[in-house]
Amino acid sequence: MNLGEELISAFGNGRMTGVNPAVYLDDYRKRLSRLGPQVLSKEVLICERDPARFLAALAVALAERARIFLGNPGWGEEEWGQAGAYVRPQSVFGSALLKASQDGSSPRQTEGPIIAIPTGGTGGRVRFASHTEATLRAAAQGFVQHFGGGPIDSWSGLPCFHVSGLMPVIRGVQSGGTFNWASELDPARVPRDGGTTTVLSLVPTQLARLMKQAGMSELLRRFSIILVGGAALSGTLRNHAREAGLPLAPSYGMTETAAAICLVRPSEFLAGDDSSGKPLPQVRIQVEGAASQSGSEGRLLVETPTLFRGYCSESAPPPSPWPTEDTGYLDAAGRLFVTGRIRATINTGGEKVDPQEGEKVLVAMGLAEEAHVFGIPNREWGELVAAVYVPAASEFKEYRNFRELMKKKLAGHKIPKHWISVTEIPRNSRGKPDPGLIHELVERNKGMISDQ
Repeated sequence: MNLGEELISAFGNGRMTGVNPAVYLDDYRKRLSRLGPQVLSKEVLICERDPARFLAALAVALAERARIFLGNPGWGEEEWGQAGAYVRPQSVFGSALLKASQDGSSPRQTEGPIIAIPTGGTGGRVRFASHTEATLRAAAQGFVQHFGGGPIDSWSGLPCFHVSGLMPVIRGVQSGGTFNWASELDPARVPRDGGTTTVLSLVPTQLARLMKQAGMSELLRRFSIILVGGAALSGTLRNHAREAGLPLAPSYGMTETAAAICLVRPSEFLAGDDSSGKPLPQVRIQVEGAASQSGSEGRLLVETPTLFRGYCSESAPPPSPWPTEDTGYLDAAGRLFVTGRIRATINTGGEKVDPQEGEKVLVAMGLAEEAHVFGIPNREWGELVAAVYVPAASEFKEYRNFRELMKKKLAGHKIPKHWISVTEIPRNSRGKPDPGLIHELVERNKGMISDQ
């Protein structure tokens, strides 16, 4: 039984709640049948916003071993223009600004079924990471093994066209557990110590919003594991979650690795572990150029059976070990600490700036609840350092003293020159700062941007 057939079986035997994909199966089977008998060689674009329709379309396409591309219903013309360089589908399920191709041509050379998952990376440009049923199954298996085996009852309201929303479905179904769609948490549906391992998948923004709701911490404590990924936890949110006794499992992973490859167990998190955890089974993480792994910092290299098979724009497979865009180190206990990004560097007047340094200082000094530091193009300096921030208190809405305060912690060229105070940092559906929305914010505030 392939993964699509397993999903279809789960639709019909009560192992999915909150969604009912089964009612759409016949529709997608009929639409796929129009491609003729050679579905294996056909490309199908799935761009369904509704989770039930998405899962039904995915299951049918997987069962027929089609070449599957996942699209984001929220993309605009720019993103669809970028996606069109890689995707020429013979069938389109959902609403997309790409039409089905009549000539059957393809810009790729790779063979066989794939599940191509979109990723924007730090540059914000759309790319597709090619996964297979084997890589996704390996990722689900490693997750289950990390937590002792047995069925997983998986809960998520994350968009299924992102890897962080797709993997909860696969973990629940493949482990023999359930998948529960939960865009909002209904106390009547959340189990009370039911004897199974219950995993709620969130991004940090969702966690922060839930914790602000009255009585929600008690509800969150009913879960065995609250998996948090997609972006780093702020120190403030981490501490609040720990004080509330929430069973968090902070993680490290990416689209290219089929989500999490390192995880902190909830007991470790509650005991004060601020790392990204230890690698999952079958995952090996190295530090580039490090003579000794313990404490040496550098680019992170990954070896894992969950690694993608390459970007759809490239014919060559990724190297192994695969060089990530992240820097970090492993401590003597084998725990991973992620320290920064390779390509997030801002170049201002020939000086290189790691945005995360400024972000961490702003939060650590109690000036901001959250901060996102980035570069604004400038003819003279190349880039100027800028910050979008959520003030930690009303007296910090004015940035006037920030520069002097931050000079105690950072060199002058690392301190933002432009400041925009916001109530919430613009983020995408994966919880990461959205480059496009932040660019729009800068454009709207050009005449009013605080400048030191």
